[in-house]
Parts: sequence; C-alpha cells; structure tokens
Amino acid sequence: MTATVTDEGGAALRRAVVTARFLDQYYLDQTVVGRTGIGGAVKFVHRGLACVGAVSILVEDVAKAGRVLDVTAGELTEWVVPRP
Repeated sequence: MTATVTDEGGAALRRAVVTARFLDQYYLDQTVVGRTGIGGAVKFVHRGLACVGAVSILVEDVAKAGRVLDVTAGELTEWVVPRP
C-alpha cells in the first residue's frame, strides 16, 4: 500500500513519519511506521500470515514539525481482497 502525504495546498510533504495499522476482519492488527520520500509517498507492505477477509490500512498519525494531521481529510484510491 502506498500513501501520499500532502500539505493543505496539495504539495508533497517530505520526510514526514507516517504511522499506520494493517487490519483485517478478524485478527490482523499490525502497526507499521515509514517515512515519506521526496514525492511525499511512503509504501507499506504486510509480511506475515495470510489474512482473513478484506485487509485495510488505517493511517493513524503523520508527524512533521509544525504540522498536525487532519483526520477528516483523505481519499480512498484502491482496495483489494487478498487470495490465500
């Protein structure tokens, strides 16, 4: 999963620390942390046991000096149901 982090004007937010959580319908609850690159993107990959049902990722925090995450803004651009 790739997340792109932007500021309020739509410009890429570089070197921001993104904390997210992989979830599935039953037991997957894995916290992941990454840092955005020059284009404001960070990629998370779930490694581990196969999941049950749909897998989602929830961005919980974006840390960058002088910035606050607006949890009311965001856009779902893709979804997938994994196959065993």
